[in-house]
Amino acid sequence: MPICVKCSRKETIEVVCDSCFLRGLEEKVAKEVKNSQKISIVDDNSAGAKTLKAVLEKTASKRRIPFEILSEIPESGALLPLTSNQMNSKFLDEIFFRKNSGIDMQKFIFPLGHILQEDCERFCRLKGISFVKDESPDFIKGLKNKSLNFSLARSREKIDEAKK
Repeated sequence: MPICVKCSRKETIEVVCDSCFLRGLEEKVAKEVKNSQKISIVDDNSAGAKTLKAVLEKTASKRRIPFEILSEIPESGALLPLTSNQMNSKFLDEIFFRKNSGIDMQKFIFPLGHILQEDCERFCRLKGISFVKDESPDFIKGLKNKSLNFSLARSREKIDEAKK
């Protein structure tokens, strides 16, 4: 059985052991909101929303930041629980199918924008958190290759920057 590439102490089925995985994901998400004065999360019961909620409740209490859970998307300023896969799906929908979500994506914060859906699902399973499984479109299921997914995310970000 392979050894964890982070701590080199634990045997693991994945590349990193469960404790290193949880710590790394929590650090990535917390880093994305480090300058926030208030945390408002839209909770749609997805693995992304549950991951955000679990990580940021802890971060907000440590830093004494006001924290709220929203059931609907406000006009701006909230943290949306979209993972890299979901953001890529919306991006491709706009390009290939001319579908517009009607949401001005530049008015929101996406702390999971560089985290895969599978990672959020693993986080929830390890923490014993129930969630509603995301049903991605068929063409997004083909983006299981992490390099391809993140390459598409970088392209999406460059286009967003050019729009500004």
